[in-house]
Amino acid sequence: MRTEARIGLTLLAMAASLGIAPSAGGAMDGARVFARVPDPGSVALTTVGRDGMVYGGSYFPLAGNGGDGVKSRLFKWSATGTLLKSWEVEGQDLSADHGIQAATIDAAGMVYLLDTAPARVLRFDPVSGSQSTYATVPRLPTCAAAGPGQACKDALLDSAPELDYAAWGPDGSLYLTDAGQASIFRVPPEGGHAQLWLTDPHLDGGLFGPTGLALAPDHRHLLVSVVASRTALDPAAGSLVEVPIQPDGSAGAIRTIWTSGPLEAPDGFAIARSGNVYMALLGPLTNQLVELSPTGQELQRYPSVAQNAALEVPFDAPSSAVFDGTRLLVTNNSFYANDRSHQVIFSVDTGEVGMESIVPPARVVEARLVVQVSPRSIVARRLAIVRISVRLLREDHRRLPPRSTRIQVGGRRYRLTASGVRRVRLRVRQPGTIRVVATAPGVKSASARLQVRP
Repeated sequence: MRTEARIGLTLLAMAASLGIAPSAGGAMDGARVFARVPDPGSVALTTVGRDGMVYGGSYFPLAGNGGDGVKSRLFKWSATGTLLKSWEVEGQDLSADHGIQAATIDAAGMVYLLDTAPARVLRFDPVSGSQSTYATVPRLPTCAAAGPGQACKDALLDSAPELDYAAWGPDGSLYLTDAGQASIFRVPPEGGHAQLWLTDPHLDGGLFGPTGLALAPDHRHLLVSVVASRTALDPAAGSLVEVPIQPDGSAGAIRTIWTSGPLEAPDGFAIARSGNVYMALLGPLTNQLVELSPTGQELQRYPSVAQNAALEVPFDAPSSAVFDGTRLLVTNNSFYANDRSHQVIFSVDTGEVGMESIVPPARVVEARLVVQVSPRSIVARRLAIVRISVRLLREDHRRLPPRSTRIQVGGRRYRLTASGVRRVRLRVRQPGTIRVVATAPGVKSASARLQVRP
């Protein structure tokens, strides 16, 4: 059973034994359904591209999905919530609980997915649909079982990696929370093998670990949400902590900013320009957003029990929040009940603008034109329609729109359409060879040859 499933079962059992009721709400209002999650469901985290497109990956519910044979999917919604496309994820171990988190996007528009089986970070190109492994994450021994000098996790249980959230650092590193290993990993710029950055007893609640992650507005700290901690006075209480990024890149001492109530399970969160933090409380009974000041003071909670009952779809294990302008996109995961009718993305207006996340600059790569003609030969003195296709590719195989591209066929010039295809009517008098040339600003020209037969 994966970490989230064990967390869910334990939280539900503790809630029942303690008789804890849901918390009261505050002033925030206005949740509406932005999008509904299609099969296989269980989206836990969404991210928003600079073009306004919204991406979310299918995860797994409390009961798990190991052995179902269904690949995880990445979904793409428009800025208005229309489902535009979805893709299957390749290379997963479908015998284990498997799921992906759409965690972040880089300046080139690549989507970074956190996979659970195996533990890896995938870089996904939504233009071509290609995926590649950006980073791998090791399974560490517990520090009690580790050998001298061996990297280890300061955890009571020897759980497998459970990647949860990601955030870019100021140097282009990618930081990852590992809820299963009570750790935070760092992936070097340009990817590779993830290195242990921080493990600490505060990040370990036995079955629990760090969840949400974001770079603080000062770009010198990471903010981390923790479901529960074995070092806390109340081990069932969660927290929001900050961890300094030291000048040498190492982790500084953890400082607690805010402590939740018992069994509220702080999960994903978003930061406003004001520095206020909007945190999703996964429950199992809370089902709320809580707004925190930069110093950790609770400002408001939404929805109340009455507000939740009046919604078209009730808050049911909200697991993450991400800013899109002044609205929050909140994933309603229904992790415990797995009620598919509740698995939606909410839009909640906050009245303030979200902080712009730092992303590493796009790599400078050479682009090239590729020209194809069909048919490759025509007959002299006969009317022919020739299809000319032009693609603009980068060295990393990402396909770009062929904007401002022109083609020349013999002595005539044509403007290329947005699709990259142009059909040209030709009647050539003499046999021979015609050169088809494509040009675009800032890119070396490319050509193809059209044979004219007698």
